Amino acid sequence: MKRSTSILSHLWFKTPQGHIPTIAQARYPPSSAPHLPYPLSTLHLPSPPIPDARYISQRAANAIISEVGPYRISTDALQSINSFLDEFLMQLVNTALSLDLSRIKTAVNQLLPSALGKNAIVEAELEVKTFTESGEKVDYAVYEKMRRLGTGQDAFPTDRVFSQFREKCMFYCTLADKEAIGSNRQPPVDGDRDVVISPIVAIYVTAVVEHIAEYLLTLIAKAAEHEDTEFVRVKEVFTALIDDSQVGRVFYKMELREKLEVSP
Repeated sequence: MKRSTSILSHLWFKTPQGHIPTIAQARYPPSSAPHLPYPLSTLHLPSPPIPDARYISQRAANAIISEVGPYRISTDALQSINSFLDEFLMQLVNTALSLDLSRIKTAVNQLLPSALGKNAIVEAELEVKTFTESGEKVDYAVYEKMRRLGTGQDAFPTDRVFSQFREKCMFYCTLADKEAIGSNRQPPVDGDRDVVISPIVAIYVTAVVEHIAEYLLTLIAKAAEHEDTEFVRVKEVFTALIDDSQVGRVFYKMELREKLEVSP
């Protein structure tokens, strides 16, 4: 799903030329250089932990659903969407069990064998292409080393990989609250010498998560239309997720579904 220019124009920033940035440009603005966590021998400070899932800000969510109609989303409903994205990210890590882009792509197809998954992959590949053609330095030696994680005797470090993906996706996501994060803050540095998420992998996964986020927000806005309400609540989120043919199967396996089922 493509974001409309009207939405992006007030969510974050523009490039010096006045154009709306691509996801890759937004994640690595030129003014923030140097910004990559390399060489690895010099930077290994852990970033502050992020306690709650917050891939989407209230402002971004309301901007996207307003494209469907005059709706607003409640705090609880937005947190439910953020929790969905968090659990999807965990499912993706558990399915791929690899930092190899081809394995991650296969995992996306397995979790979302639909137009949603295919479109998310297309956007992710375009973002990586934009980044690699922008002149940014990519340490392919590190990527090659990391893509072999879990192929030897040691098991794939799922929890450590998820923790790093979670932090980087929330930081790089253009729908997140940049004011809360801090617009001048550098991208998170890998604090684990043995598990390093390459920028191209972080961009790929973040683009997938963000594409799903936009789809979900549009989905719940349409659910609000049927409920004849202007305020999207947890009820609309649950109904939209459980009934949707593209995300319903993923949602059914989540702890979030169990929590929303028992919610008053």
